[in-house]
Amino acid sequence: MKCIKNFCDNDRSDGSIFCDEHKQTQTITAAEFTKANRRNIPTESRLQQSCVNWFRYKYTTMANLLFSIPNGGKRDIKIAMTMKREGVRPGVSDLLLMKRTTTHSALWIEMKSPGNKLRPNQLEFQQDALNEGFAVGKAETIEEFQQLIKHYLKTHKK
Repeated sequence: MKCIKNFCDNDRSDGSIFCDEHKQTQTITAAEFTKANRRNIPTESRLQQSCVNWFRYKYTTMANLLFSIPNGGKRDIKIAMTMKREGVRPGVSDLLLMKRTTTHSALWIEMKSPGNKLRPNQLEFQQDALNEGFAVGKAETIEEFQQLIKHYLKTHKK
């Protein structure tokens, strides 16, 4: 696979979205999102990948505490029914930061492509999470994600 940073021609070597040359950058600009979208690359997926890569680079000691919840996507009916019986719930947020603070058990994060709104089942999940003492957030850009993480970790130190 090719690096997505400035769409350089270098190959990715470690499964990240950046090649070895661009590994320190860890962000994608709005222009790059637009280019990626034109190439039929799912913008929300690229945003989430970039945010996770940034988090793991910035917070190495907490790298394993942020993970995705594979709850969406298209599946055949047999797999979808199995997953439903296993407990899949529509609307569950995309990422969970499993870091306890003085005020919350964890932070649920919903990733959205710029301009997209939360669906009713996502709003319902976030309300359920709030009612149970979790923090919730939504990010449409890597900057919003960074601000959300920094605010959560700074204002809720344990």
